[in-house]
Amino acid sequence: MKATIFGAGNIGRGLVGVVLSGHYDLTFVDADAALIAGLKAAGSYDVVDTSGYRTTVDGSTYVPAQDSAAVVAAVAESDLIATAVGAPILKIVAPAIHDGLAISSVEWVNVLACENIHPNSPLLRQHVAKYGSIRANVGFPEVVVDRIVSSEPGSVELTVEPNYEFIADGVTWVGPHPTARLKIAEAIEAYEKRKLWLVNGLHAASAYLGIARGYSYIHEAVADPSIHAVISDLANTMVTILGEQYPSFPDGEFAKTAQTSLVRFADADLADPVRRVARNPVQKLGADERLVGPAMAAAERGANTEAFVTVISAALELADREVPGWDELQSVVDDWEGWLSNQGVPAELITDIERQMNQNGGESNMVTESIVIANPSGLHARPASLIIEKVKQLSVTVEILKGEKKANAASIMSVLALGAATGDEVIVTAEGDDAAEAFAFVKDVLLSTEGEH
Repeated sequence: MKATIFGAGNIGRGLVGVVLSGHYDLTFVDADAALIAGLKAAGSYDVVDTSGYRTTVDGSTYVPAQDSAAVVAAVAESDLIATAVGAPILKIVAPAIHDGLAISSVEWVNVLACENIHPNSPLLRQHVAKYGSIRANVGFPEVVVDRIVSSEPGSVELTVEPNYEFIADGVTWVGPHPTARLKIAEAIEAYEKRKLWLVNGLHAASAYLGIARGYSYIHEAVADPSIHAVISDLANTMVTILGEQYPSFPDGEFAKTAQTSLVRFADADLADPVRRVARNPVQKLGADERLVGPAMAAAERGANTEAFVTVISAALELADREVPGWDELQSVVDDWEGWLSNQGVPAELITDIERQMNQNGGESNMVTESIVIANPSGLHARPASLIIEKVKQLSVTVEILKGEKKANAASIMSVLALGAATGDEVIVTAEGDDAAEAFAFVKDVLLSTEGEH
């Protein structure tokens, strides 16, 4: 049995590769030539979970996406084809998949788009079909995948959480069921929505609220009591609605997933950048997506939508230009009301979001000033800790700029990475309800001549 995996990144190797290894001979395809070269040189890669258990995946073939002939040949020999490339890239890999399938003599082939979109594999099928007909013994089952994976730049080793989900739709799977450690389910829709709302939705909400409060990582955001309260409200409402929609789903499983998600997000060993999780906000704000979708369902049932309104407002007001997809968001925010209305979002929900956004805008203020550090300890461990502790107590976003380096003053790692020392000039910006108080405190720390302050 052979499998070709498009995408040798975190999910491609840390989830798909691990699950399929031992049951399939693996070929990884990636456009990152340096990554492919590094994997070839290493000959294998290790996946280490946070409990310390290590899995080595070896014997794989690594092919650069630029070598189209080798990619097509790999697809032609595969019993299973998977992608872990991100939804926008599906249309790019579709031609190679089509060409490989067209010359394949493998009896049964299943193609799994392991992407956080709905639909995923059926969408990939549409892209592939643009290049010609697809034979009947090729399936494109919808798939649910879930695992937090992190990696260090330049290393082929991956850090993962111990548990994962890899579930494929048994109704549209063709041929014999696989022996790999992926689950075949007949009621895939319930699993899809559970993942979309209670994992992806809560994850995205944590990111948008975290960015608004100046955090760099998800675990920092969910540790903030005010953010945790909003996320918990979202989770409770989602669990109730899902229980009503899928009464035959195992009792208590929706609540268990929500609780597990919050525990996972709080794991500092899997430090997940908020910018990564917040990426592609326009997609994430779709009416059938992870935030607006459950908000509409809550409104339809007369449930409290305050937490949803808070999160959606934060996403629409996303101010961090470094978030992938921020530019696309700007193309819709000028008429976000019309954009949501055209997707079928009810007028009452739009009005509540508008009211929240007006409230946010009316209460915010900003203070900024250039400061030469006088503190003999510079901006190192103790002074930085004092600043972080204070900022986290306030409703404010504080940024410290040194040259081209910028730090969020709610993250100790971000502040220490500045390497700011005595005599360095920094620009401090505080924005939010408590901007004046936060700025005064930071300035006092930086100008203190008492060392540890």
